Amino acid sequence: MNLYPLEEPALARPHLHFHLPGFDVGGTEQWVHAMAKGLSALPWRLSATRDVAIDATAEGLLQSWERLALEDIPSDALVIAPSEIDIVTRHSRRVIAVAHGMNNYYKGIMAHGGYLKGVAVSEVARAAFPPGVEVTTIPNGVDVERLAPLRDRGAVRGGLDIPPSAIVIGFVGRWSLGKNPLAAARAAALIPGAVALYIGPHAQNPALAAKAAALADCRFVSPEQASNIGDFYAAMDVCIVASLTEGFSLVMAEAWHAGVPVAATAVGVALDHPGLVVGLPPDPDPQTLAAAVIAALAPERAPVIALARRTVLDRYTTAHMGQRWRSYLSAVAAELQA
Repeated sequence: MNLYPLEEPALARPHLHFHLPGFDVGGTEQWVHAMAKGLSALPWRLSATRDVAIDATAEGLLQSWERLALEDIPSDALVIAPSEIDIVTRHSRRVIAVAHGMNNYYKGIMAHGGYLKGVAVSEVARAAFPPGVEVTTIPNGVDVERLAPLRDRGAVRGGLDIPPSAIVIGFVGRWSLGKNPLAAARAAALIPGAVALYIGPHAQNPALAAKAAALADCRFVSPEQASNIGDFYAAMDVCIVASLTEGFSLVMAEAWHAGVPVAATAVGVALDHPGLVVGLPPDPDPQTLAAAVIAALAPERAPVIALARRTVLDRYTTAHMGQRWRSYLSAVAAELQA
């Protein structure tokens, strides 16, 4: 993988502007938190776009940053932009465009061009950029403190009325068809005593959530109820990531860190570490999903689960991510000052 090195060359004090994306629940939100933490350590002038809806955590992390309208960004500022590339490049030509995926959405916004360089959150996300763009891979990172459980497995399951003997199949994320949330329920339907545990904004797609509930025994936990996400990973036996595409799949890396075996399609970080997941084909049928869950629970996979956790701790924490971004930005600023 093209992981940017961790060295940080010394520089004069540049200006970095962070163009904040519109929030959803999931990887983008966590990426903003990690970026705000990691980049606050830079001894630079730091600013972020104002009048953007972000959560209280992000507001707190960005409290010491200036808040600027796009039209007030100085022409010499280096701008990080994960969205609205066509708008940001009207105000600055020193834009670093960030791709969190390689689907048509990201390919569309990267096609506008006009930016200085590109950053992809995984090797596969590099495909979002058109030919000729200089692209660097800086993977997303897992916030290990955020994943620390506050309650034990039995207490979490008891609070959800899940029997101790149940096989709990977890899904974490948005309720969009591209994420294939029904995969967890389809697997649970074919495994006696299994429960599909959904962590995410199911109220955004009540029709799809109703389909899941009709297929299997399900529990639904909203983002507000899952403020300590580590508790709910602790309650899982297997995590399913059956998405059509993923840029990185923070959920997969979080499950690895939590010691939860993962059954996944060939997306995001699973493409870099295929041996760490039980592989799923695109759009898997219920029988394939159920078989993958059973395979993931096999005792002989215990060394794989330990290796997956070690892989996250060695490569994919927010500390690694922050160091790589600081090193990368310092090198870009030095190049511009040369």
